Amino acid sequence: MSINYVGSNRYLFQSDETFNDNIELPDNTEIILRNDAHVSCGNLTLGRNSLICIESGVLTVKAGCKLTLGEGSRLDARSGVLDLVGARCDIRPESTLMLSDYPVRGGTLAGGWGAIPVSWDNGDYKFHKYRSYLQAPISRVFDGTEFVGHWDMDRAYPQWFADADCDDWSEPINKAIDLKGSGEVFLPAGIYYVKRTIRVRVGIQLVGEAGMNLNYGEVNSIGTDVNATVIVPIQTVSTTAPSAGASTLTHRFARGIVIAVNLQSQYLIVGDSYEPATGNTEEEKYNNWKKANTVYDVHEIPMMEVGYQVPGTLVRYIKIDNSYTFSVPDKSNPDKRFYSGLPYLCGVCQGRRMRFNSNSVKNSPD
Repeated sequence: MSINYVGSNRYLFQSDETFNDNIELPDNTEIILRNDAHVSCGNLTLGRNSLICIESGVLTVKAGCKLTLGEGSRLDARSGVLDLVGARCDIRPESTLMLSDYPVRGGTLAGGWGAIPVSWDNGDYKFHKYRSYLQAPISRVFDGTEFVGHWDMDRAYPQWFADADCDDWSEPINKAIDLKGSGEVFLPAGIYYVKRTIRVRVGIQLVGEAGMNLNYGEVNSIGTDVNATVIVPIQTVSTTAPSAGASTLTHRFARGIVIAVNLQSQYLIVGDSYEPATGNTEEEKYNNWKKANTVYDVHEIPMMEVGYQVPGTLVRYIKIDNSYTFSVPDKSNPDKRFYSGLPYLCGVCQGRRMRFNSNSVKNSPD
């Protein structure tokens, strides 16, 4: 390992370097990258209360290898890139990952108990309640990164997982929900086009930003002066309308639900897919939705399990708008377009015990 050792377990990289493999460094170690240095490492382990600071440049963990930071450490990648493609980074309990506008590339980030080997005592699993901390702005900070273990942050944002030109926010929103685990997932004001169901799990508060959606509702444009959170479901396959007033637009919302709250996956999954069952009519999907929202006997609905019983789930300050969003040719007049929302698409389907405050659903059956 060719590095500049500056004393007191402090290592400074100012040019491109490569670590040797299987290196273990003691507690209170500092590794600093400067001058756009590109540093590559294999298996590297740092002790407690250590620091890796990418002031500029790139720190790459080789594919198949692991970077491990001991408890109480910091990995500061606010001014540089952490490249984990094909690799893993363990941020042990009470440690902090700090990010900015340089997305983590791929790989797996393991935090809290996920970064501690499983231990057993007389057959009983010792559940580690420790957690790791994440600090990041409202911008994209992850590029194909997966997560393990327990991470703690004030809020999670779908912007962490979204491209600048994102045309389907359902995946970033669901990833933010999975990462947060419990607590608030915040959607700043704006238009969120979604193509699949948003799955709000137990203990999650999905919160938008209250406000008026100015200039909203024009046929050809959602408008730019939006200071509220608006979710707009869109079709993924469109076919020519047979005539004005009759749309054949299709969608990929599980059982026709835009937001599913506290519903276990057995109800949402149709076969091995989250897509609507092949051959079901829109009316049948809508009727299934009504049954799921009114019947709680597991024997009355095939493949459905009773909703979670734990309180603490919330949806607030979100508008779902299913109108004037889609267009297909009008066969009776090729020079015109036919505009319509998705028929029988339902706004929110919930299991029991949730709060639904200051939301609105426009142009859906229920």
